[in-house]
Amino acid sequence: MLNGGINISELELSVRAYNSLRRAGIDSVSQLLDRWPDIKNIRNLGQRAYNEIGDKLLEYDCIAVYEPWTNEKKEDKMDYKKIIEGQIKLLVEVNEKLTEFIPDFADEIRENADLITTLIFAIEGLKEEAPGKEG
Repeated sequence: MLNGGINISELELSVRAYNSLRRAGIDSVSQLLDRWPDIKNIRNLGQRAYNEIGDKLLEYDCIAVYEPWTNEKKEDKMDYKKIIEGQIKLLVEVNEKLTEFIPDFADEIRENADLITTLIFAIEGLKEEAPGKEG
């Protein structure tokens, strides 16, 4: 375990993590430990730097446990689905136009439309499984 009076440079942090702590007036491990509960509020200290600092404190037995800062964005998954849905909608429109202008390939175009329909149902199924889905 590091002595609380040890300079934070002894933790061998990345430049970003080190500079964020220094700008916040944290120079020693004891100061860091005192402010640990509120460290996420330090300006320019992001998720990666927070987790790096927590890992270093664990490594040097300065803390027993910490909860890593995860950035689970459920809306990211939803945005991804919206992008796919937009692409599928575009493909459906293209297939409709192709059927209209190239009737000789109507069967192939309908096969594409069937594939697109299958994809749409798959997307709908994913929506049903999404966390936080309200009925």
